Amino acid sequence: MDIIREIIGEKFQVDAIIIRHGIDEATALAIETALIDFAGRFDVGLTNIALGHNSSMFGVMTIDEVHRKYTAEPLTNLGDGCVIININKTYKQAKGTKSIYEVTKQSWVINKARIPGLKYVLSEYGRFIVEVFEVDEDGWYQVKDHNGKTRWGFNGKQAPAHIRNLYLNRSIVKKRGAANPISYNLSSL
Repeated sequence: MDIIREIIGEKFQVDAIIIRHGIDEATALAIETALIDFAGRFDVGLTNIALGHNSSMFGVMTIDEVHRKYTAEPLTNLGDGCVIININKTYKQAKGTKSIYEVTKQSWVINKARIPGLKYVLSEYGRFIVEVFEVDEDGWYQVKDHNGKTRWGFNGKQAPAHIRNLYLNRSIVKKRGAANPISYNLSSL
């Protein structure tokens, strides 16, 4: 709204166009969301602060993400040596600006005593395991965040196929209010 006020304040006219009319509110919200998602995907420069209605559930997704959403089996077992890292806040869906590995590899508050036993890192995005990494031998390292606090990162590679097949594209059921991005077992989700 500030930009519209600024344009009007400069004595310019704001043109308005109607994309669809004569439709119910649910359809209007779906169209609005699709247009916001589309414009955001191609960086059109919208000034919307909020995403469209139900964008996270039905918005722009890759084919893999849509397939995962509707066919994923739940993750029922987390093997020893695994940690799940939720990357929701660091990975921008469909943008492709950073790889899943780049946003998963650092900077996390991880229990130092667990580090020696952690061999596999499962990247969770939107309640799905989207990638599985094998940590290099001696691959864990300390990093300082912008506040000078010690966090952990790892060097690794995509896990072997037999390990990835155990976890990749599995859904995760979370308890309401679960906010910790690090999980060492399924009961903590």
